[in-house]
Amino acid sequence: MPQVETKATEFWNPVYPNEILVGDGDEPDSAMRRRIQFVAGYFRATEDWQVRLIEENAANRTYKADTETEMTCPKCGWITRSTAAYQWHIAEEI
Repeated sequence: MPQVETKATEFWNPVYPNEILVGDGDEPDSAMRRRIQFVAGYFRATEDWQVRLIEENAANRTYKADTETEMTCPKCGWITRSTAAYQWHIAEEI
């Protein structure tokens, strides 16, 4: 079966910046293959299941990149390309 290329989607997680999400699987050990980890609040989803996993399990704390411009926190140096994630982070820093 040919693999369909998915456009990458950048997600930012200012709430739990190193969060690990594990998806359900139909076959043994598939849960380990359906695992993603945010690093410093960032994850680049390149497959549809990754986008679904984030949207189904972390929609209340993750934000999609909405700008090409990086925004940097003046207090701690955290960088994001999501306006909403930046606003959440700045509110917590104050």
